[in-house]
Amino acid sequence: MSLIDNTILFVKQKLENAEAGHDWFHIERVYKNALLIAQDEVCDIQIVKLGALLHDIADSKFNDGDETVGPKVARAFLESQKVADEIIVHVVNIIENISFKGGNFEKKFNSIELEIVQDADRLDAIGAIGIARKTSIHGIILVSILCRMGWRIIVFSFQFSVFSFSFSFQFQFSVSVFSFSLK
Repeated sequence: MSLIDNTILFVKQKLENAEAGHDWFHIERVYKNALLIAQDEVCDIQIVKLGALLHDIADSKFNDGDETVGPKVARAFLESQKVADEIIVHVVNIIENISFKGGNFEKKFNSIELEIVQDADRLDAIGAIGIARKTSIHGIILVSILCRMGWRIIVFSFQFSVFSFSFSFQFQFSVSVFSFSLK
């Protein structure tokens, strides 16, 4: 199996139970968009592929705000695959600098590969899919806050996906019903 195939399997496994905003389908959309953008750029396509596949491997929003978890997980995986150190450093730099925090900070790292993956990630954050992803994330954060406040929450959810490969379009829809009660 190739490095990219192994990375896809690793990411699918790690994100198997991820919430809808940061699941495999998000990664796949970013990956496909990054490949499309990269076609018109002079870049290292392997770094673009790895950066796109690993950019949300352990999102800080779901790791108590710790922004070091994702880069550490990605580095450990890439080292286990015996990837050259300069590629690992570049991919880790992409993960560390892709953040969507408004751009009000000085960039410590820049490369065409980062810009490609960042643009692909931002494309997935706009439009109907972007709205659905944000709604999903905010719902999870609300449930977490209410649980910390002592609320008991019963969650019933179901999920379905519709795929249409002829148009390279994918739509995922989740519905959750919450029941709240005070202890």
